[in-house]
Amino acid sequence: LHDAGMDWSQYRTHIDETLEEAQEAAKECIQLWADIADLGKLADAWAAFAAVDFYAGRNYERAMAKLRVARTLCQRAHGHLHPTKALIYFNMGYITHLVFRKPKDAAELFRKSLEIREQVLGLEHPFTAATRAELLRCEGPPRGSMTLISASLDSSMDDDAWRFSPILARTQSVHSPRGPVAYDCVKLIFVRAGSAVLYSEFGMRPVNVGDV
Repeated sequence: LHDAGMDWSQYRTHIDETLEEAQEAAKECIQLWADIADLGKLADAWAAFAAVDFYAGRNYERAMAKLRVARTLCQRAHGHLHPTKALIYFNMGYITHLVFRKPKDAAELFRKSLEIREQVLGLEHPFTAATRAELLRCEGPPRGSMTLISASLDSSMDDDAWRFSPILARTQSVHSPRGPVAYDCVKLIFVRAGSAVLYSEFGMRPVNVGDV
């Protein structure tokens, strides 16, 4: 915040405005997919709206209610074995454990997510490993900050076993070339210091501080 020349009150106002925009966008998406009766996309929209509720004043009960709606829609659209349903169960378990402090109930939700992810994504997929790790954590006291959109590196895990939640954020210094990697997600890189050469399907581009 200091580097950006922004004090806390400005930052809080910015976050509040962003959340309001996100709420409106989520409502528009829900209406759009409802109008064209796409239950799968509608389930995705309700799940996203739940994440917005989580941050907009920490509306945990409302977020859980939206996740239950998303779960029902996803079941109708895709049946039981679908990645979106696994994600919904994961987020329900995450809130139940870290917010409501009900590890037994959370463990049941994580088991359902794990069952789907093992069959759909495989035993070694990072999302599967993340779910298995959260299930194990339910056996001990809740830890960490209450956030759906963050992740930290568990010291007992190697670099390829980062704990995933819907959005993963990490800081990294790169001093050597990295080969091309295929991702099943969107990856954003924020350059905070130094410079680099980025290779992609758009060709070779130099990137510097402030670039995304």
